[in-house]
Amino acid sequence: MTAPPYHRLARARALRRNAYAPWKPALEIASTLFFFLAIQVAFAAAFFVTGVNSGMTLQDFEDLLFGSGKDDDPTKMVFYYGSLALSSLAAVAGAWVAGRRPAALLSVAGRIRLNVLGASLAWIALPVFGCYLVDGLIHGVPSPIGRTFWLSMLVWVSLIPLQCAAEELIFRGALPQALGAWLRSPVTAFGLAIPVFVIGHSYDLAGLASVAIFAVMASVLTHRTGGIEAAIVLHCANNMALSWADIAGITDLAGDDNRLLVLVAGFLLQYSGAVALLIVLRAYAPSRSTPLPGWFPGAGWYRGWPKVAVRPRTRRAKLQPSRQRPPAPLPRCTVDPARFHRTIRPWWSALAEAGALAVLFIGIATASTLLLTGLGLWIGLPSTIIELPVGDIDSNVLMLIALAMTCAAPLLAARIVGRNPLELFSSSGRFRWRLAWVSAAAAAVAYAVMYLCGLILYGIPDVTLSAKGTAFILVCVLVVPYQALAEELLFRSAIPQIVGAWVRSPFIAYGAAVPLFAAGHGYNWIGMSDIIIYAVCAAGLTFYTNGIEAAVALHAVGNIVAFSGLGLGFADPTEFDVDASAALFSIASTLLGVAATVWALRRWVGVEPAGHPTPRRLTAPPRTPPAAP
Repeated sequence: MTAPPYHRLARARALRRNAYAPWKPALEIASTLFFFLAIQVAFAAAFFVTGVNSGMTLQDFEDLLFGSGKDDDPTKMVFYYGSLALSSLAAVAGAWVAGRRPAALLSVAGRIRLNVLGASLAWIALPVFGCYLVDGLIHGVPSPIGRTFWLSMLVWVSLIPLQCAAEELIFRGALPQALGAWLRSPVTAFGLAIPVFVIGHSYDLAGLASVAIFAVMASVLTHRTGGIEAAIVLHCANNMALSWADIAGITDLAGDDNRLLVLVAGFLLQYSGAVALLIVLRAYAPSRSTPLPGWFPGAGWYRGWPKVAVRPRTRRAKLQPSRQRPPAPLPRCTVDPARFHRTIRPWWSALAEAGALAVLFIGIATASTLLLTGLGLWIGLPSTIIELPVGDIDSNVLMLIALAMTCAAPLLAARIVGRNPLELFSSSGRFRWRLAWVSAAAAAVAYAVMYLCGLILYGIPDVTLSAKGTAFILVCVLVVPYQALAEELLFRSAIPQIVGAWVRSPFIAYGAAVPLFAAGHGYNWIGMSDIIIYAVCAAGLTFYTNGIEAAVALHAVGNIVAFSGLGLGFADPTEFDVDASAALFSIASTLLGVAATVWALRRWVGVEPAGHPTPRRLTAPPRTPPAAP
């Protein structure tokens, strides 16, 4: 029997202590609210009594309640995080009073799933903590490392994870499950809990917007993975990063932009890891429904609903279900194994994907720009952050992050039209990591040889070493692969596969994306020539390997090398006026990188050129007739 989706577990008999009744979800909500308020009042009273015995005055207690929300005092951290950490008991008690097993709040399996937790830590937490480790290695800890610092770190390690787990138990567990007992749609069940979660944070408008974005992502993770493990990890990564910014003094240095780079990169990695986790854990997503009774209007309108038991009507014979009709099948779409740009699907499916791709790309790019602007305002950066000069390091960081966040647009557009998003990576329906690593190593060697020749011919440039420049280079190493992946997914995968559904020629399919790719770069005609040659080379690599891994590796290595010049103070890859010598050097580096990549792939991976041309008319594989009942 298929398990119900997470937000419908209040009706699951296996996870209840007694039978379900329509009034019990209301009892659970009221009980959870009562226990939450009781715990907060009891904790505050106990904290006040203990503080009075330790010399705390009433004014100190008022400052604790209504002072700044910065984590610069261990006592304040214990009060805030401790009171919220204990509120997990409210969710547990509310579920128990309503006749449910509290373990149902954890996942559809009634427990913490260690495999989901481990994957969440690997994809969400480790990159963020690595980002702040880089910050600590470069800038050190501005705060004096004394008793206050170590007490703050003790609270940071012990109470913040418990506080995050408690909030997820309430706002992604108890409340959506109680509402889900009445409401079938996960959008409604999780969506009604989001405003309650946002209102509980005393931030300005930009801060509340960021909290709402986090709540939406946590809700999606909970629904798609069938539990709160991933949402807890995302919450911990977010809150521990913000708290570390207070403990280490980063928020006090907000006017000094040296620390902005690693801070913003951490937020990017946090949400990018969450999106990647949705793809990695797609097997945990709620299954699609079986056909509902035939008296429901239309065929296929219920697609995507969770599987729920439907009680047949017995009182009125007129409304007995009629003969069932099968659901409308999704459009078949598979990538031709011999030609990555060719897809087997109806013409209207490609047109629908093109429209969805345009809307999603513009929407995500706009939302990411607003998110970064709001984040800057939230942490105290100048309001003119979006008006920084083009060659400024901060503007390049924001540009790279905004581009990297658009990598979700092609994947979501493919999913909307019923395709497997993994078909955008290669014709084998997966990302071939060995091919990518070999390509990256070959491209790195080629660029190193070219720059060594450049040093011999032109001499050593004037290098300026600084903490900001070093941090920028490290941020580029973290962010540029995402930015390269986003651009290659769009210009060497999604657009060619859309055009390839209508035409057979790879020259037309890949060539259609070249002017769009070049138009996104603001250079003079010399620089545009360099960009067009790179686009042709990347398209050739994609066609040769039947996937975008080699093109992503070449793109990432080239951009990291180019932006490293900006970090070292001797080059600006975004400068409009590109001279002929710089363009020729870049073109030679690209051609050598392509040649080295092709040689390495044939030598160590065994990649051969794309196979013979496909027939003039692609036909879908024959369908297997259904088995006899």
